[in-house]
Amino acid sequence: MTSEPLWQAARIVEDDDGRRWLEFASPADCARCRAGRGCGAAQWARLFGDPRAQRLPLPAACTLPPGSTVRAGMSARAVLRAAALAYLAPLLAFVMSLVALDALAVGEAQALALASAAALITLLAARRGVRSQLAPCVEAAPLDCSALESEAG
Repeated sequence: MTSEPLWQAARIVEDDDGRRWLEFASPADCARCRAGRGCGAAQWARLFGDPRAQRLPLPAACTLPPGSTVRAGMSARAVLRAAALAYLAPLLAFVMSLVALDALAVGEAQALALASAAALITLLAARRGVRSQLAPCVEAAPLDCSALESEAG
């Protein structure tokens, strides 16, 4: 796996409590991403499963002011690990719950409901865990999305 980060354009924003965030726009906002020639925004949106703008905490080492346009990079390995946690963990919770409940001779409807609940709880915990573990490197960048393309392939 390549060591070149996957890059995405972001903007630094500050909330009402003074916390600073990296805000990633929806891929639908980028003409290059819609055409399949973008900066990788679609990869991040698929990872989080949400077409709206996403936020991650801004690394403390970043001193750029709110409103700055930046590029945020993350290794392909970190993205793969986050995707496995976000998608594979709930699936495994569902399947393992079904197997355990079948061994306990729980009825099918109850087993399905309980396994679904286990998967949902795991999904919520995994998504929270994914967001808290992601620590992208941040660099000042121009607003032009074309300058942010990753050369990793």
